[in-house]
Amino acid sequence: MKLLHLADLHIGKKLNGHSLIEDQRAFFQEMYAVVKAEEIDVILIAGDIYDRSVPSEESTTLFDDVIHTLCVEMKRKVVAIAGNHDSAVRLDFSRNLLARQGFHIVGEYRELVNMIEIEGVQFFLFPFVEPVVIRERYKALLEAEGVSLSDYHETMKWIVSKSYPHMNANKKCVALFHGFVIGTGENPEKEESVKALSVGGKEYVSEEIFAPFDYVALGHLHGARQVRRERFRYSGSPIKYSFSEKNQEKFFTIVEVGSEIDVVQIPIVERIPMVEVRGNVTEILSMDIAPKSYLKVILTQYELDAMNRLRSKYENVLELGMDIKSLESSDKIIQSSEIGELSLVELFQHFTESVGVELDTIEQEYIEMMSQGVLGER
Repeated sequence: MKLLHLADLHIGKKLNGHSLIEDQRAFFQEMYAVVKAEEIDVILIAGDIYDRSVPSEESTTLFDDVIHTLCVEMKRKVVAIAGNHDSAVRLDFSRNLLARQGFHIVGEYRELVNMIEIEGVQFFLFPFVEPVVIRERYKALLEAEGVSLSDYHETMKWIVSKSYPHMNANKKCVALFHGFVIGTGENPEKEESVKALSVGGKEYVSEEIFAPFDYVALGHLHGARQVRRERFRYSGSPIKYSFSEKNQEKFFTIVEVGSEIDVVQIPIVERIPMVEVRGNVTEILSMDIAPKSYLKVILTQYELDAMNRLRSKYENVLELGMDIKSLESSDKIIQSSEIGELSLVELFQHFTESVGVELDTIEQEYIEMMSQGVLGER
């Protein structure tokens, strides 16, 4: 059996107000070609199908088209779970009916063990859930077992352990989980573009709780990577969703399940480059950058109408920041007692220098005339 491991689709995502829906449409077209060429049997989606818990009509229509194409037209199976961006309740709608069409999705923990079997391979589904939800829903069982779930790790350890008795030693067992998994001794760092799973407490889980599984399809981190074990993998997001991801290469993660587990990664074509540049407007306009690039600009000099000037050449300037070094004089501290001794021009100079701008002669003359009331008399 060949699996295509996907996660973090974030359908409907906007980058600083710019819709990425067309980039997502292009990705799905590329995905169909890979599914056909690689003879994929099952597509796994490890959470964050949508970018928002209440997705737009455009987003739901696109995902509906994707599932129809995969399950109805291409006759493939799809196995999916909810992520922390998704609404578990909404994704659960009609899940029993959809399963008959080959689309198996679990949003909520209606049951602690969610397992489906496809052609002799067992798939165990662990969607994202807040610990408080499990504590309330399974309060009686937890009390009967004398178990206290204090954090995210303890919650998932308890849930996953319920699946162990259902695992068939003679069959390959694949887990889908949306969360932050670390190997023993690893530093729990996340990407800037990844939203925290919980407020306070420990939001990551140890890979040890998934040790009995043959492959663990993970979602949540946007960079493709393995945990400590090679068969525990994040597929990463299919598209760059933040400038913090600008240097990441995106992949299709293909898993062949046989007597052994083999993993192959195929690069995903980047439709529009994501670029971060630094300099003044003139320098940036002279750079060799694809005009349609998603651009983050860091200006090193204050300039009027910078955004419009940049967009005259680059239509997708999505983020504009400044890193302007203050002039040496801006380091001077002016005491309140000294303010009355300074002229209006000197006060303006102190202020503009503090933001990296130096007044020219004409501007100084204008301020001097204003301070003398000359302009008011005209």
